[in-house]
Amino acid sequence: MLSNITMPSQSSSSLIGRQDLIVKGLAHIESTPSSKIAFLGPHGIGKTSLARAFLADVKVRNHFHEACYFVTCEPLKSGHELALAILQSIDIAVHPHEQDVASFMYQQLLKVEKSLLVVDSLDSLWSEPDSDSGANDVVLRIVELLGSLYTVSLIITESGVKHPSSVDWTLLLSEGGLPSLKPDDALLLFRHGHIGGVKPSQSNKLYTAGNKATFCALQLHVCSEYSRVGGEGED
Repeated sequence: MLSNITMPSQSSSSLIGRQDLIVKGLAHIESTPSSKIAFLGPHGIGKTSLARAFLADVKVRNHFHEACYFVTCEPLKSGHELALAILQSIDIAVHPHEQDVASFMYQQLLKVEKSLLVVDSLDSLWSEPDSDSGANDVVLRIVELLGSLYTVSLIITESGVKHPSSVDWTLLLSEGGLPSLKPDDALLLFRHGHIGGVKPSQSNKLYTAGNKATFCALQLHVCSEYSRVGGEGED
């Protein structure tokens, strides 16, 4: 039995306002063999939380017989390290003299029964190529190999709206990037302390205003939209 990599814990409140996307994605995974899903959108919009929600869902874990794996690209520096991290997540050892770890990863994954793999923060290693980049090519090759595996359902999270176009993605959530939260959901999320990563106290002026007036939710919505377009324009 393959053991899955330990994922960071999360609160259910981090999924506020995303329930419709969760339902859509879960239905797609259950109905589409070898699904290939890309979560797109600005940094901090909630892509990783969504990916974790899929991995933690009881129906998904039963569907894949607990063979659900999570790999984050943030601490990695190369495609070679990404392939090693994927192999480590499924408890496959690599010979220290192995020259082509990507091909070795592919051959090993061919032997794995139906499974779900999340590759989080792919943009930490890969970006839409605009110049010759050997490192970029290796990462792209790994994603293409993962995308060609019939037994592996793949989810990637990627900042922005660019994604490896050479992979036949079965679902993009969403094609233009994850949308901002609705005003009411933004306020509720703020009250749970998930915007900015700081738990607001009762003495916090914005938090107090949010309890008294609806304009606080509008402020948060505008801030989210402002960050979404890259902060262009004047205050």
